[in-house]
Amino acid sequence: MTVPHGRAVNEESHIASACSLMILSALSCSSGTEAEQDIAETSAVQQTVPESVPETEEPDYLASSLPETDLAGESIRLIGRSGSGGRINFPEDTFTGEAVNDALYTRNEELTKRYNVKIVNNSIDQLNDLMTLTSAAITAGDDAYEAIFADMADTARTLTLNSLLIDYSTVPYVDLSQHWWSKYNGDLSIGGKLFFPTGVITPQYFSALFLMLFNRQLADDYGIEDLYEVALEGNWTLDKMRSVMESATLDLNGDGKMDLDDRWSLVYDEVAGYAFYFGVGGKMTEFDEEGMPYLDIGTDQVIDLVEHLRSIVGDKEKCLRGEDYYKNAEQTVFKEGRALLVANTLHLVRTVYREMENDYGFLPMPKYDENQKEYLSYAQPWSGTGVAIPITNTKLGDTGLILEAMAYLSDSYVRDSMFETTYKEKLARDERTARILDIIADGARFDLNVFFNWGNSAATLRDAVMGNNTNYASSYAKIQKTTDKTIEKLCETIREMGKHE
Repeated sequence: MTVPHGRAVNEESHIASACSLMILSALSCSSGTEAEQDIAETSAVQQTVPESVPETEEPDYLASSLPETDLAGESIRLIGRSGSGGRINFPEDTFTGEAVNDALYTRNEELTKRYNVKIVNNSIDQLNDLMTLTSAAITAGDDAYEAIFADMADTARTLTLNSLLIDYSTVPYVDLSQHWWSKYNGDLSIGGKLFFPTGVITPQYFSALFLMLFNRQLADDYGIEDLYEVALEGNWTLDKMRSVMESATLDLNGDGKMDLDDRWSLVYDEVAGYAFYFGVGGKMTEFDEEGMPYLDIGTDQVIDLVEHLRSIVGDKEKCLRGEDYYKNAEQTVFKEGRALLVANTLHLVRTVYREMENDYGFLPMPKYDENQKEYLSYAQPWSGTGVAIPITNTKLGDTGLILEAMAYLSDSYVRDSMFETTYKEKLARDERTARILDIIADGARFDLNVFFNWGNSAATLRDAVMGNNTNYASSYAKIQKTTDKTIEKLCETIREMGKHE
């Protein structure tokens, strides 16, 4: 598959055991306040050269690869969801002493000085308001905004399906093969067209990452081996997770049944089934020779994989799904020290778990087995932000230049403040956590079916993994025809879009 400008996607090959031959390689909905950081510390972070930039990288990409353009005070108007529950895509109009805000502000100031441009941020608190406002403006032919920073799933379903966005293959200067854009953006293309890529240009890229935490006190109490070393040696697998879960469940109140007052081996939220499935190399969406999506999730191999996951993750005697009791019940159970493991997004480390009494450690999602080369993660599309360009954009070249420069600078400013400082230094309770977080961020991937949930097929597979659907094969067979028709309708929309370009 190719991405805009004909550059090859950096696809990874992931190997599993004989049982996993079925596997092909392929941001929850709110964030809390970021860790406070004084301005002096922020300044020091901003001057740090990110480790993620290869030594062979040109020292100044902006000077060597982008034009030195004077935009004569032109405004690049951005609109996006920012400010809701600590969600941040845009900075305040000044330094505040908060690390992420000040990093974004400094990044934009550098863009302003280098290109003589004015970055205008329009922050919208609620997602529905953002979708309504942008859809109405574009439909009316109003060129009110040059780019939209919005939740990826809703951008896909609302703006893409209504043919309101520009394909990035037509956007000058944006190079999606660069490491400051997600290497899995190609998984979001439809018919070779990509409408809402993501990467470190937005802090929400990190908040969307799915991972696991383990209660270190409980692990010590049960004599469980050092799970950090297990993970770093590449041995955090489904079998290993099953083994450490064996002795952790306990009926604390002695009523003869497991409920919210007891101790659990594993707790998770309503969408964690996606993370476990993708973590073992599972994939939902495939692409034909035209680049159009199709599903191949009714095979015997996929059915066997789902059943294997269900035997571990869907064991209701050991695993608690929060929504089976009340929304986010799993957060309370883990925070109160009554769960060995939790699977959720990284933003909850900031918003919920950072103040918990018991110490905790970080883990990637488990591999299928030790033959799987790399850990894979899942990027939550309801927290993750994509950057979309409306079809009403009248200054595409200038927009592409500023977005590429913004993404490049974000690899230092945003990564350092959001990831290095806020997560690693403020939240990590062991230096090895930093290495685990790098692994998680590097393996985060997407799948279009999670965005669109064609014919309810994604939710059907997810629920089966978590034990809420005990006959996946039958359930999927019932909806397969409807699912295929829904996908074909999308493909026709994309084909029609191509005819009018």
